[in-house]
Amino acid sequence: MYHGDKDFALDSSTLLDMGVAIFLVLLNKICSRLGISKFIESYLLWKLPLEKYGLKPEHPFVEDYASCQMAIMPENFFNEVEKGKILFKKASKWWFCNEGIEFEDNTKVEADLVILATGFDGKKK
Repeated sequence: MYHGDKDFALDSSTLLDMGVAIFLVLLNKICSRLGISKFIESYLLWKLPLEKYGLKPEHPFVEDYASCQMAIMPENFFNEVEKGKILFKKASKWWFCNEGIEFEDNTKVEADLVILATGFDGKKK
């Protein structure tokens, strides 16, 4: 190779060492991000009853971090769920009625407050 006024040669072992170094740096970045994400995901699934209430995302948690879709829950949130004060219901069709909400399967839920989650996909914003 020619560089400026100086000739220098890179032998195959030097190129191989440089390639290995670049590979290791990239592998470290990928693994550390995925490793941290998996650790946080495991901790949250252990600490919070997300699976019990059908709240565990179907995708890896790292996608939520990347699209800024992390939720913050009030203190004692799941204690109120256990008491039955907060209910979760997935439904594609529902409507308000005098008592609260009625669903397409004809079940009714008495409600003072209704919070709608639209399923917004932050990754496509």
